[in-house]
Amino acid sequence: MPTERYGCRNWYKAMEYSIEPIKKEVRICDYVEEYVDFGATQACCSACSDYGKTWSCPPFDFDPVEFWKAFDVLQIYGYRLTYRGGRTLRQMEDALWKEKERLDAELREMEREHPGSMALSLGSCRLCETCTRPEGGQCRHPELVRHSIESVGGNVEKTLKDLCGIEIEWAAEGSLPDHFVLVGGLLRKENEDETSH
Repeated sequence: MPTERYGCRNWYKAMEYSIEPIKKEVRICDYVEEYVDFGATQACCSACSDYGKTWSCPPFDFDPVEFWKAFDVLQIYGYRLTYRGGRTLRQMEDALWKEKERLDAELREMEREHPGSMALSLGSCRLCETCTRPEGGQCRHPELVRHSIESVGGNVEKTLKDLCGIEIEWAAEGSLPDHFVLVGGLLRKENEDETSH
């Protein structure tokens, strides 16, 4: 796949990184069988500071497996950001957030182009400055809330390794990874227009 080069500028230093697009399609029946384990992802999600605090994050009032089964195909989309030269974690995260917003916008555009489809976002919801969920209120924008692959039970690390040939690198004490990976998706029915392939 072609790789694009970008620069992320902030107040202290410019940093270069390249982006490799990720694209893969899998049938939902196969994906649910091999990669969805809500119990395992729920354990990880419950340790997150957003758990139960945004409408895109668990716990849910619906069955995640039934959520998946409402569709036939998962189109996986993402970016692998590879960083060059000296960098700080803050610079890497700045670039990551910039590209996350770009990929989320692309996924929402794909959803608009394919009626009946649903985008799977990257991470938790950030539509509102403060979410109504912690106070027990109703979501202000239920039509805009989208869940991430992991929030509904998808094992993103295994998905990337098995289906895309990409190993996730994690930041560790004293060392930064060479790349970060962003991944989302588009859920759709099989009979929808497939011109996006």
